Amino acid sequence: MSHRLLTLGGMTNTPNQVAAQMGLRVVSTRLPDGYGGMTDGRTIWLDDRLTMAERRSNLAHEILHCQAGHTGHQPPHVEMQIRKATAAWLISLEDLRRAAQWTGSVDELAEELHVTRRVVIDRLEMLTYDQRMMLG
Repeated sequence: MSHRLLTLGGMTNTPNQVAAQMGLRVVSTRLPDGYGGMTDGRTIWLDDRLTMAERRSNLAHEILHCQAGHTGHQPPHVEMQIRKATAAWLISLEDLRRAAQWTGSVDELAEELHVTRRVVIDRLEMLTYDQRMMLG
């Protein structure tokens, strides 16, 4: 499975690579319950209790906030835009198609794609009719 994500300067990168390229500081610390990550636009704080898939998903989400110039809490419609962009970045249509051929649930898809269940659901909700038919 590919781990392609955001393209910067013509190159495709993982969240850790993108954070480094953008000069973002990533800090693992204890965050309040219910928060996987947060940012002030220069630093991204990730909860130190996250699984690897949760860390990858939350880091990508917070990077997109930084890229959009967001600092602090955002209104629900902005969070939804960022969630959808995160899902598209972390799960290519080809990776989704390949994983969907043998997985039997959203949880299995999430495990195979190294993302959270929420990211899988967001990606599935974005599919067009033709894309859904392609997945079977």
